[in-house]
Formats: sequence, structure tokens, C-alpha cells
Amino acid sequence: MTETPDQQERQNVAKAFGKVLNRHGYAFQYSVIKAIQGVTSQACWSPWTPEFPIEIQGHQGRVDFLLVNRSGDRYLICECKRANPALSHWCFARASFLPDSELSGRSFMETLERERNEIVCGTKILSQSDKIYQVALEVKTTESGDDSTKGRGQIEEAATQVCRGLNGMIEFFYKRELLKQGKDWLAFLPVIFTTAKLWSSEVDLSSADLQRGEIDTSSLIVESRSWLWFQFHQSPGLKHPIRRRKVSYDMREILFNEFVRPVAIVTPAGIAEFLSSNIWSY
Repeated sequence: MTETPDQQERQNVAKAFGKVLNRHGYAFQYSVIKAIQGVTSQACWSPWTPEFPIEIQGHQGRVDFLLVNRSGDRYLICECKRANPALSHWCFARASFLPDSELSGRSFMETLERERNEIVCGTKILSQSDKIYQVALEVKTTESGDDSTKGRGQIEEAATQVCRGLNGMIEFFYKRELLKQGKDWLAFLPVIFTTAKLWSSEVDLSSADLQRGEIDTSSLIVESRSWLWFQFHQSPGLKHPIRRRKVSYDMREILFNEFVRPVAIVTPAGIAEFLSSNIWSY
């Protein structure tokens, strides 16, 4: 049976619409939420408020969705990132030098806490983890890329966006005095769910040859990860203005207390493991 011009047009529009939905990440976002709902009974997390609007320092945006635990005192600020297939190997390494700070080798959540009659920001350290990395780069695959998908800089862009959401949500809770509704503290953590494949290496970057500035790649080993922590140095332009409970004049402590934020990066294969992890038992 010959298709009519109207049927052909509808098919063309449907095909084009599907491609745009995929490229913009909507399909991935809602498939992640569905997968999370499948592990909710064991992980104690529930999806909340998709596309929640935020504003921070005059910049407006939306949080893909929130996850809240059963006691309602911990919030995961979630960003879904469909990686460019041509650069979907996300590789991580440790910095060879870290400032001497209590938080430099730890994962932690930012908090809103009561301090006398004032609400201030603080920190809740999570359980120890060996998955913390400071250097992140996209590496080529053998697949073709999407014309409309960003090339290099995907990790930086996603981390920037999720930290903007983190600060926007903290300011939202602060301005509406939501902490006063029976809670002594609330904790917040940025999370990126991604289609990228995650790899980590324990390479010693300080072993690079000084004359050429290169490491010996022949001995470099990478391991596949289902999820990991990336210590992201957010800019002052992303930060909320709420006073911190612990004021420091030490540059090393200022760096981690005010600017460095551990961002959890999670693949579809790591969703259940991450949400059920013992890192939450602090």
C-alpha cells in the first residue's frame, strides 16, 4: 500500500523528533530515573521534582532531578549527561600533589546547619573511599560523534552544571527557611549520571620526564569503573553566598571548604552500587 504524503511527513517528523530527543538527553534522563526507581527499595532513595528551576548569582538553570533519602535530610543534585560517542571514554587520574587538608582525600557532602539563631553551611564527611580522582579527560573511541554533541570539555561542562545546581538548591532551601521544619541539618551532594565509560589510572604524574613533560605511556594501566568521585574546583561564580560555620584563614582549608566539591560520576551499571553503598553510613 502506497504511503500518502501526510503519512510520509509524519514518519519523517517522528524519526527526526526521536533523534533530537536522544541527542538532548531526555530519553537518557528518564531512563535513569526509571532505573533508580527499580533499586529504591534497597537504596532508600526516591526521585524528586524533575527539571527543578534554580538561580545562582544571576544565572538561571534547571536541575535534571533530585534524589532524597527516606529521612528527608540528604539530597542528591542530579545531572544526566549523554556523552559524545566519539569521546565517551572518560579517564581519571590522581594528582601527585594535594594540599594538606582534612578534606583533600575524602568525599563529603555540603550541609545547611543550625548555629544558634542562624543557618550556616558546613560539611559532613562520608565514609572513606579509594575512588577519588582530581584529573579528568575525555579520550577518543572508535565510534562516530554527534554533530550537536559537545566534544572535549564534556566533564568540565557537566561538573559546572551540576555544581551550579548544587549551589542553587542550597540557596533555595536557605532562602525559604526549609531547615526550620523539624531538621537540624540537611546535606547536599552533586551527582552526574552518564553514558560515558569510566576509567581510572594510578599513574604517578610526577614521574613525567622533565625535558619532554611526558609520562611513559607503555606502562600506564587503566581500570574500568562503574562509578567514582571527581574533585571539581568550582569557580567563585558558581558559589552561593551563605556563611560557613567554620571560618578558616588557611588557604588550603579555604580551597576545600569553599571551592572543591566531590562530584559522584555514575554509569548505568553503577547506579545500584552507588545508591546502596556504605558511603552513606556516616
